[in-house]
Amino acid sequence: MTRALRTALAVLAGAASAHADALPDARVFCEVTPCLQGTAHRRVLAKDETVGGARCKHGTEVGTDDAGHVMNCTLAGAQTLDALPAAADAYTLFHPNGRVYQTHLATPHEFAMPDGSTTSCDAEVVAVYDDGSLYWCELHAARGVARVHAAIMFYPGGKPMGLTLDAAGTLGALQVPAGTAVQWDASGTALGGELPSPITARGLSIRGEFTLLPSGQVGSVVLAAETTLAHTKFPAGAELQLRDDGSLERAKWISARGFMIHGEEWEDTTTASYDATGHTTSSYTTHYQSNVRPEKYKP
Repeated sequence: MTRALRTALAVLAGAASAHADALPDARVFCEVTPCLQGTAHRRVLAKDETVGGARCKHGTEVGTDDAGHVMNCTLAGAQTLDALPAAADAYTLFHPNGRVYQTHLATPHEFAMPDGSTTSCDAEVVAVYDDGSLYWCELHAARGVARVHAAIMFYPGGKPMGLTLDAAGTLGALQVPAGTAVQWDASGTALGGELPSPITARGLSIRGEFTLLPSGQVGSVVLAAETTLAHTKFPAGAELQLRDDGSLERAKWISARGFMIHGEEWEDTTTASYDATGHTTSSYTTHYQSNVRPEKYKP
């Protein structure tokens, strides 16, 4: 959702509450990173108002916690918050200690990192930890193997959590192409990622999201092409979980699909487990049927 759309929705909410009446308590909306804990006491501002050091815009919603600390507001004009150049109309979240958690930058901004390096962020949404260190942004300038104008995330202390590779590289035991989004744990061990295009791994054509086992081999994958494994033919799109030795441990796939007499779509999804020899140890199927008819069948 764009800032303009969020602001428009907030203005409509304000119009419906001309006297700035309180709104029901609710969780705040978060854009790119895990959301704030707890619910916010919400109200719509009848005029621009300074709340917790931020100048918040009239006609938009402000949320505060039980102690009265600001949790979210939409900024009335560009302003500097915690040394960040925040943009006008930026929907902004705050940590319980009052520091900015998420906002939109008005101009590119450079963060100092714990190891003495810097990270330059685009004038887009940014998230920071409660000590002011960088959590998430889109890169404005080159940084190591990370692709510019793509998201980058850091753990507290500055170790990379996730980024998009600007060139082909190695992740665990896997060779991945440029454009692969990758993720590490806090110790630097590769966890997995998301592929921009299909590749072959352990003899399987895979696409999209994948995880890695502690050995570095792929564990969970999504098939990019029909494959027979463990005496079963799996379609493209099947989700497989492999053991370290490459044997199939679990699978989930659409096993049947079709349409009812009036065009409502239905599908069966099968989930099965396998032993190391490839024999099925459990299996069940769930059925889904849409209750929406195509336009040509509607009266």
